[in-house]
Amino acid sequence: MLAEIEDDDERTHIAADVMISSCAAPWAQALHSNGFIKLSDWFDGLKKIRPRFDGGTGPIEKELLERVESFLPELFADQDIKLMHGDFHHYNILRSERGWLVIDPKGVIGPAGYEIGPFMLNPWNSLSDGSSFQIKTERRVSILSERLGWERRKILNWATAHAVLSAWWSVEDNMDSGYSMQCAKIFSELK
Repeated sequence: MLAEIEDDDERTHIAADVMISSCAAPWAQALHSNGFIKLSDWFDGLKKIRPRFDGGTGPIEKELLERVESFLPELFADQDIKLMHGDFHHYNILRSERGWLVIDPKGVIGPAGYEIGPFMLNPWNSLSDGSSFQIKTERRVSILSERLGWERRKILNWATAHAVLSAWWSVEDNMDSGYSMQCAKIFSELK
């Protein structure tokens, strides 16, 4: 698994290579096929937060939710629509005899930038290494920006949006949303 490589810069370069080849694959353009998840449907789930908490946001930090709500229209205006993996992270990227492969696809249609979100949250619980998570995040953003040709703000916004969505999914599943919210806060504070 990609998670087993110690050097995070190396892991990020490998993930960028896999993401580039996945987005260029012929199947990535199969946008009109039935049965795929629409990314917008996932993010529509955020509209359930306030009704669930009588107008409040519960464990989802109000400022972070409002920030994500403010930039989601811009993220979804991106014309680079692809059929994506949908759960692109360190535990779903494996080395094989043919090179690096991605397993367990969800089959999600939407702006390609979303793939960065799950990657940025992983390996799960990596906040336990203290301030190095923020340094690691800065390095990842720089590498991904250079390799993918995307603006830093776009990468950080997708990372923040996915972290808030992940926190909401945890709340819906009666699980602790703290890790995802901490990540969202760090992502949102970076420039």
